[in-house]
This record gives sequence, structure tokens and C-alpha cells, in this order.
Amino acid sequence: PNATEEINITAEIVNWLPKGLSNLLPPDVQPNLNKLGLAGHSRGGKVAFALSLHKPSTTSLHISALIGIDPVDGMDKGKQTPPPVLTYIPNSFHLDNTAVLVIGSGLGEVQRNRFFPPCAPCGVNHEDFYKECCEPAYYFVAKDYGHLDMLDDDTKGIRGKASYCLCKNGECREPMRRFVGGIVVAFLKAYLEGDERDLLSVRDGHEMLPLELQKVEFKESERIRSQLTKFGFESVLTPIRYTSDPLTGLAHHCTRPRSLVIRGRKKPQTLTRAAAPPAFKPTARLPLLRSYAVIPPPRAAAVRRVTANAGALTNFEVLDLLRSRGAGRDPTRVIASVSPSEFKVYDYLEQTPASKQTREIVHEFVEECKTYDLAKAEILNVINIRPASGVEVFTIIEECESRLDEEKTEELVQTIARVLPPHRVKSDTEIEKDEEETVDGQQAEPVE
Repeated sequence: PNATEEINITAEIVNWLPKGLSNLLPPDVQPNLNKLGLAGHSRGGKVAFALSLHKPSTTSLHISALIGIDPVDGMDKGKQTPPPVLTYIPNSFHLDNTAVLVIGSGLGEVQRNRFFPPCAPCGVNHEDFYKECCEPAYYFVAKDYGHLDMLDDDTKGIRGKASYCLCKNGECREPMRRFVGGIVVAFLKAYLEGDERDLLSVRDGHEMLPLELQKVEFKESERIRSQLTKFGFESVLTPIRYTSDPLTGLAHHCTRPRSLVIRGRKKPQTLTRAAAPPAFKPTARLPLLRSYAVIPPPRAAAVRRVTANAGALTNFEVLDLLRSRGAGRDPTRVIASVSPSEFKVYDYLEQTPASKQTREIVHEFVEECKTYDLAKAEILNVINIRPASGVEVFTIIEECESRLDEEKTEELVQTIARVLPPHRVKSDTEIEKDEEETVDGQQAEPVE
């Protein structure tokens, strides 16, 4: 069957949202159409990808999160249903930084009997969709479950009965339903609400799952980790596939570091995180404490080092990474996989405006700044410093007098006050502690 009509209908619905959705909602509820997620199962997954790739229709709204639940693009490679989506070129899906989640079924490519072909054949199934995704993309494959195992147990009518006869199924549908529902919610929370804790917990094997995963892969950026060179780290890189979506678009991409060289008084040591197990068992929760092994420094020819083109980061991005790794949630500072020097970075950033910022706030401010024609570095400094007056803005914007007149400068100050949260107010205890350190001459140098 031709999916073109389904793609066009979905495009019409998306284009209707800005003018029609508000009329169907209560008066005090306003939709946030800057956070749009699109999901589809089987051929519906193909439709979702096709619409995001503008094949053949386009939409007036940007799709922020795309979910393919066991997506299928035809009967076999070379037998794709029109319009074909897969190109069989790795990382060829250019989705304008749309975050992608692909969920696959381990039994989808297995024939139930010799009379029917597999429901999700190799060559046109979830694996092929994921291979063509650019970062950020997450990929989870449920081992012993089939193409239709996320449906209700009691499916009505002929189609419901056929769902048990046409495809290879697992023993019970409930675990697959629970996993698909849970990982979809975790993914949407991460990329629409800025809360990555659940998604990272599942990805890293810290979360107890209702089923066993056959495969877990992801393409995301560790730009933040590479930027820790600012705080005394030198990142050693190996050419692996993980890269990521930029939070603000202010930084360039770099390869994910697999190890960190800590510079200090003693001879540097290279710490490398042990790899996660290939499959996560549902019967036991994996330990939160990650293991490290000391290894000899690698040969210079075997690594690449971070260079200046890795780009700059906002303080919020660095703080967000440290939080996702357990800083702040571990009062003992022993269980979390955060080094003592990283905790110092965390403590410092908690005292800055970054502590009250969110992913949505940063995105919104970057969009607002487009009207002022600011350089990327200037936008980053404004986000980090959060100036509260025109005088402070003057010290950040180069040639401010010639580029921004008094009215524009005041407008920028008002935008900052409206979008970026104010500075964190110190408690009396913290103020007294700062005064004592100053008197004793032990005031620490601020971290650059």
C-alpha cells in the first residue's frame, strides 16, 4: 500500500495545530507548540520518519522528538512501499537536530510460519532506520518480543485475532507494553522537558526493566565532558560513533572521550570507565557504582586530542552533565561516578545563574537573541553571567555603543530579565562563611 496519503493527512493535522488546537482546550490552557513529538508504529513509524524528512509533505511546526516503534519500510530491501524512506546511507537522515528514539523487537524479523513473511523483515526494519539517524538518537531492542507485542492482550475483531497469527510473538505482551510506554515517557521527558535522569538510567543499565534488552545503542555528544579541560582535565579521544545534539547550537561537535587524563602534581594517570554489559537482565538491578581501572597512557598515535574547535559551552550544560552523573544527589560523594575535582566544578556552578536555568530557558533565550545580531560567544557569556543592567551588558558585547543603541540595549536587558532566572541568593550561613574566608585570607580563586 502507498503511505503517501497517510503522510499528507498527518501533515495536515500538524499544520492545523497552531490555529485549531487552542479552540478545543480549556481557556486557561495554552499549548506549547515548540515542543512537538511525533510517534508511529510499524508503517506508522515510516510515516513519522517520512514527515520529519519532508517526504513528500512539509509542516509548519518543527518536530522536536521523533519516535519509531518497530518501524518498517516495506516488504524487503528493494521492495520498499512508496515513498521509500530508507536510503541505506549511514547517518543520512538530516532531521534538523530532532531527537530520535527507535524501539525494535527481536522477534520482528523472525517468520511465525512458512506461509507468512516476517512482520519486520531485515533490510527495512528498526535496525536500518537507526543506522541512518544522526545524533541525537537512542536505540533499544527488546530481545524476546515481536512486532505486535506492544498491543493490548485482548484485541478485538479479525485484526485483533490476526495480530496473534501473523507475527512471531513473545510469551506475554504486558512486559513489552510496560517497556515501550516507560521508555517513550523517559525519552519525551528528556527532550521536551529537559529531565534526562530516567532516560540515562535506562541507557546505562541502572534501571530495573520488565524485559531483557538485546541491544542498546545511542548517538549523542559528550561535548560537555570534553569541555572539562577548562577545569583541569585533558580529554583523550578515540574514534567511536557517539556524538550528540547541541543544546544551544553554540558549540561544534567532537568525538566522545573514552578516558580522562587528570593533570596534577603527581604523574598523570588515565582513568577509563569499564564498558556496560551487552544485555540487561530484568532479574537484578545493576550497581550504580561504576568501576574504573588504571591503565598505562596510550600511545600518541592511537588517540586524538580535543582542539579549540570543540566549541564553548554554557555553564548550564556542564552543570547538567554533572547532575546527570549523580552530583548533588549523592550526599556522601562516594557512590556517584563524579571525581572530586568535578565536584568542585559542580559546587562552583551551583553558585552561578546556571543553577536555576533549564534546557528550555536556554533554547528560548538563544532564539530571542537572534534579533540582536550577537556573536555566539557573546550569547554564551550573557547566559553564563546573566547581566542585570545596561552597564553590565556593555562589558560583554563588543563595540556595544555602535552595534546596539540605548533603546536596543535596554530591550536586551528586559529580555534577559524576562527569560533568564535571576542570580541565586546566598543564605546567611554562606555569606558568613565567605566573609570568614576573606578575613582569613583563604578566599579561593574563582573558576574561570
